[in-house]
Amino acid sequence: MNAFIDQAVAFSANNIWLLAILAFASAASEAIVVVGVVVPGTAILLAVSALAGVGGHVSLLGVIIAAAIMGAIAGDGLSYWLGRHFGRDLVGMWPFSRHPEWLKGGEAFFARHGGKSVFIGRFVPGVKTVIPAVAGMSQMPVGRFLLANVTSAILWSLALVLSGLGIGRGLDRSGLADPRVVVLLIAFLIALGLAYWLLRFILLRGMPAFARARRDAMTWLTTRPGRPAALAWRLLANEGGAMVALAWIALSMAALLGFLAILGQVIFDDGFSQADAIISNFVESLRFEALDRLMIAVTMAGDGIVLAVLAAALLLWLLAFRQWFASAATAVAFGSTLLFVPAVKAILGRQRPNALYEGADAFSFPSGHATHAMVIFGIIAILLAHRRPLRSRFAIYLAAIGLALLIALSRIYLGAHWPSDVAGGFLFGSSVIAAFAFALRERILSIRPVRLALALLLAFGVTYGIHVERAYTLWTRNYTYAPQTAEITLFEWRDGGWASLPRARITLGGEPPQPFIAQYAGSLAPLMATLARDGWQSSEASLTQHVLSVLLPYGGLKKVPPATLLHDGRLPVAMLTKPSATGRRMVLRIWSTERLLNAGDGHASRIHLLDLGVEIYRPVMFGFGDLDEAPPTPADLDAVRLELGKRFEAVPPAVSPDREGPLLLRESQ
Repeated sequence: MNAFIDQAVAFSANNIWLLAILAFASAASEAIVVVGVVVPGTAILLAVSALAGVGGHVSLLGVIIAAAIMGAIAGDGLSYWLGRHFGRDLVGMWPFSRHPEWLKGGEAFFARHGGKSVFIGRFVPGVKTVIPAVAGMSQMPVGRFLLANVTSAILWSLALVLSGLGIGRGLDRSGLADPRVVVLLIAFLIALGLAYWLLRFILLRGMPAFARARRDAMTWLTTRPGRPAALAWRLLANEGGAMVALAWIALSMAALLGFLAILGQVIFDDGFSQADAIISNFVESLRFEALDRLMIAVTMAGDGIVLAVLAAALLLWLLAFRQWFASAATAVAFGSTLLFVPAVKAILGRQRPNALYEGADAFSFPSGHATHAMVIFGIIAILLAHRRPLRSRFAIYLAAIGLALLIALSRIYLGAHWPSDVAGGFLFGSSVIAAFAFALRERILSIRPVRLALALLLAFGVTYGIHVERAYTLWTRNYTYAPQTAEITLFEWRDGGWASLPRARITLGGEPPQPFIAQYAGSLAPLMATLARDGWQSSEASLTQHVLSVLLPYGGLKKVPPATLLHDGRLPVAMLTKPSATGRRMVLRIWSTERLLNAGDGHASRIHLLDLGVEIYRPVMFGFGDLDEAPPTPADLDAVRLELGKRFEAVPPAVSPDREGPLLLRESQ
């Protein structure tokens, strides 16, 4: 995928006008009546803008914005002309003759907001494709329409193009920090978008379309003689049950295959575990006390006692209303996960990021919280949404998935599970609830869903409140991050112990970065003071400055902070810069390790890793530019090592197979 991204970026740089045409067409399609329903113009325009950002081609920005504005104006103008030319006859034309609700929604919006609807509707999904046509049908004055059309097109295009550019720039800088982060983020966003689109399409479009086709087919079959036609009619009379059954089976199998794929990676691919560690380290570096407290409260909502009471309350309700099949299916779903999760944990024996539990729970894969939360909240959602309108059903499903996902993410944040543990548990739970939905698809339930929801909410609230009151302080201590340090003597370090520390930045599997120039044992204060005397400046940019420098660097190297690279998912503890030549500067990044060096004087000093890079600023336009990372030259490396050698003792390794082992810098005795 890295190669594909590189090719796409290079293609965008060499085909500016094709990108401009895509921007024009996508913006126009969003506003052209009917076309905007089919073509995802917003997504295409975002992708085009992101391509400009990923490749650092900020110079394309003006072309893309101009093309998007012209396309948006032209699309609205064409729709307005169609509405004005055909008038009310447009209602009887295809596809509005088949989908009259499309125009009705636009007419209701126009009646509510009047002429302002042309401006407002540009930003409202669902009606923006028909509002210009409705304005034309209503004989809105041309001048007033043009004013609303042009101003809204400018604002809409700027918002989308700059958002896409920001996404692209963020991915570009993330790729600099760790090459595979780009692939990971893109794959995640694509998967998330496809899953959302597919679910929404099936529930809101696919199933209604299937229902209409089913009714038409049944009407046609009534006119056909013979037993085959009668048999086909009886099959279709099952309210689309076959279609729904196939959908739930496909979802269950897809989720199960996803779980098995992750399981295989966990067992056989060491690089997968390394990626788990990198992501966990990065998440750990973002922790702060207020969010810790919130995430502890969230994760306790998925603790065994809380979910067990919730499951018991649901089963009792189903039994009280004599829903024997539903209660049996619920018991089987709950019981299968209760047996499956500890069994897989015990077989794999995968260690958690932090030791929190005993017995089978001491192991990590899959996450019990993620699995059980998905199963229990998913089953509740299926029961509450059973035979409800499609939009209500969709909202209930999203609420259940969101709650389970929040609990699952809290496990990664608190260091209780690796990301793959959570993903595996989430997928297995999804497979179980899809199978449950398949079993209940044609059942008629009599459970009083509103009262059931209130009863479950009461059971959950009381149990969760008591659990938090009794155990919150204990889990606050258990979930507190405590890095595990290990000591190494100077003799052990020289005798090969240096090799236990990384030689270069650890990434998710991209190209090997520049090796560290040295290892430093000691506190940061004397190192920073020495570097300051030699002209190095500490970078203390705010979060806002870092974000702005990612999107559009402005003002040259004196104003743009250095790029924040990652090592093993961790942020550097210090970054220093020093001008090197016109348009260049050296950047020294320092990472802390969990190794302590004991030099024999009874004092252990933390070992740090030093990385040297060179950044080059390329002006683009209007004071804006782009920041590139380059490897240091041999002269750069020699100069920095000479500066450090004036103040610190340089200890070479006694044993180095390649004779290029790192230097250990420590304060001169």
